[in-house]
Amino acid sequence: MEKKEILNFCIEKEVLLDKNLLDLFSETNDFDSIKVLINRLKNFTHKRIITKETLDQNKNNQEIKELTIKLGLNLEISAKTSLSYSFLNEKEKINFKDEGMVKVLSSPICKGKNFEVKDFVNYFRSRFNEMKAFIQENKNLNNLLSINKINGAKQNLSIIGLIYDKKLTKNKNIILEVEDLTGKIKLLVSSSKKELYERAENLSLDSVIGFKCSGNK
Repeated sequence: MEKKEILNFCIEKEVLLDKNLLDLFSETNDFDSIKVLINRLKNFTHKRIITKETLDQNKNNQEIKELTIKLGLNLEISAKTSLSYSFLNEKEKINFKDEGMVKVLSSPICKGKNFEVKDFVNYFRSRFNEMKAFIQENKNLNNLLSINKINGAKQNLSIIGLIYDKKLTKNKNIILEVEDLTGKIKLLVSSSKKELYERAENLSLDSVIGFKCSGNK
C-alpha cells in the first residue's frame, strides 16, 4: 500500500503515525482495515500521536486484536522478544536476561565537532519544514499564508507555525505567539470555545501546528 494513502487518511483524522507503524501498515494492502484500526486506536487511546508501542500496549483490546489478526501484523516489540544478544558470552547473557542489560555496540556521535548556534537553527528549520510539508496537505487549511503575507485587512486564513510562547490572559483566554520562517504573530484562543480551548491547553512550546484563523496582521 502507498504510504501517501495512509498519511492522507491520518491528516483527515488529525493523527500522526510514527515511522515504524507507518512502515508496518504499508506492508498490507487492506486499506479499509487499516483505516478502521487507526480510528479504533484514536478513539480508544485518545492520543493524537500513535506509535507501534501504542498499538502493542492495546493489542488485547478485542476490536484491535481482531483487526491486527486480520491484517497479520507482527506486534511483538517488547525487549524480551525483539532484542538479540547472540554477540554476548555466557556470563553476559545471564546478566542480560536477569537485569535487562543492553550492550552498546556503536554510537553514531559526531566526534571532533563543536556545535554552534547555527547548528541548532538549522535543526529547527529542517524540523519545521518537514512538519509543514506534512501539515499543509490538510485540505481544511484554507487560504494558507506565510506570516509576512498577512495584511491589515481582516480575513479568514490559515497559517502553519512553531509555538514560540504561550500565555494566559486575565480573562482566561490563551495567547499563543507563533513563528514561521518569515516572522511572528500572536493568536488568541477564546475560553468560550471549549473544545478548541482544551486542545490549545495541551499544546507545548516548539510544537509545529496548523491554525485556521480570523484576523489581520
